[in-house]
Amino acid sequence: MEIMGELIDERAERAPPLSFSIEYVYRWTFAYQRAAGRVSAVMSFPKKFAEQEMQFALPMRPFLDQLMPSYSRRGTKVVPSIASTLNFTTPGVDYLVWAQKEGHFDATMVLTWFHTHHAYTVDIWIINGTASELGLVSSAYNCYDRDGTVNPANLTATNLTVEDAMSYVREKTCQGEVCANRPKVLCRMTQDGRFENIDGKKYGRYRAGHCQPWSVRRDEGFTLVAFHRDLFRSQLVVSMHDEVYGYYVGNVSRADELRFQVPQGNILR
Repeated sequence: MEIMGELIDERAERAPPLSFSIEYVYRWTFAYQRAAGRVSAVMSFPKKFAEQEMQFALPMRPFLDQLMPSYSRRGTKVVPSIASTLNFTTPGVDYLVWAQKEGHFDATMVLTWFHTHHAYTVDIWIINGTASELGLVSSAYNCYDRDGTVNPANLTATNLTVEDAMSYVREKTCQGEVCANRPKVLCRMTQDGRFENIDGKKYGRYRAGHCQPWSVRRDEGFTLVAFHRDLFRSQLVVSMHDEVYGYYVGNVSRADELRFQVPQGNILR
């Protein structure tokens, strides 16, 4: 079993030490409980398309974290292997990165939040459709080389902007109530109130995602799309990854959960 706590310290720099505690309450039972836990899906690069397609929600034991392809397992130690960078040394450059994921079972997300380097990210969207349905595979917005390696699409190099990319994706998705056959944007990171100016310095603040109630369906694909820009003109080469976290409850039978059980020593499938 794994537990998790989160503390968001929004105080100014050089604030005094902060004391805090996190309380957990458990009720033990021998009765079968539906799967529940935390999942994460990561977009990092360079990665092969097949690696980016690693399944998003794989039912393990309840409350066991599902690690995604940005990690490698060596023995019993989990070692981060993220080496992604975006080059913002040229002023005004915009990038697009996307990756398609797939569910191993039916699950309902009860809380969703995003992790990225926010000073270089305009937004991240979760869309319940495939990259092909969104027109990302064979267009100027494609970010996969012929050998399947992910390289972020340099929008500026093709006279496009983040705003152009957002408009393009919106045109492929449902914007109203009556369009059941078109993909929908289920969740947006958004940057509302993300940065606070204190004595001339920008401080990042935690903000939850803006999400509709959404679910992962077994064998159905969905797509993460990230829009990147240097928001504060730092003109740096920055390490970058885009990640969505979520707590879920599973809608699976005991038989299905056992069918997709993965041994502890081989957590990545």
